[in-house]
Amino acid sequence: MSLHHTYFGHQPLNGHHPDCVAAGPTGNGGWEAAIAIDEIPFVDPKTGDRGYRRECGLRLLCRSCGAVIQLHADDADALHYTNVTELGYGSKPERCAGMWLHPGAPLLPGEGPYDYYVTDSPHPPADESQVAGVISRFVTKRGAKQWLAAYGQRQGGGAISRTDEHFKTKAAAVKWITATRAAAESTPDSGTASGDPAPEAADQAHINP
Repeated sequence: MSLHHTYFGHQPLNGHHPDCVAAGPTGNGGWEAAIAIDEIPFVDPKTGDRGYRRECGLRLLCRSCGAVIQLHADDADALHYTNVTELGYGSKPERCAGMWLHPGAPLLPGEGPYDYYVTDSPHPPADESQVAGVISRFVTKRGAKQWLAAYGQRQGGGAISRTDEHFKTKAAAVKWITATRAAAESTPDSGTASGDPAPEAADQAHINP
């Protein structure tokens, strides 16, 4: 899952009744979550063999307004348990070079985040306009860890501009982003011509300079 989809590809569950007091200021609070896994008998139409298939369901219930959201899947294996370290989103942001880094997922378990959104705020970006840039990790042929940087984020994904320079530290990559933003803000038409995509995991996974 790309960094952009992780942060901007999900929408809040706005299923509460309009006057629900439990919904909270975001309209997304007060849900009681529960899952169910059932074994359903079935007969294979081709062979006539009898067996069971496992189905799963997710139920979100608000005891304040009575609203219920249900999701059913024919395959119980569709239910996946994970954590913020594996997902990236929801992890604590990291302070770096005067900015905040919001992590994406690792390429492999235990590797640490592959890429980060760079923002001015410790709060996760609500939309692309709050993203100053993206930094992405890669490993050289000699095994050295370095970083790529891209400035800005277009609606729907993709950087405003990026550099081919390789940075030895996250801080150096972040400083390139802030310097590029400062230059773009001083010249309104600069830094918007390039439509290069952000160096996200799907695009940069095999870079070996």
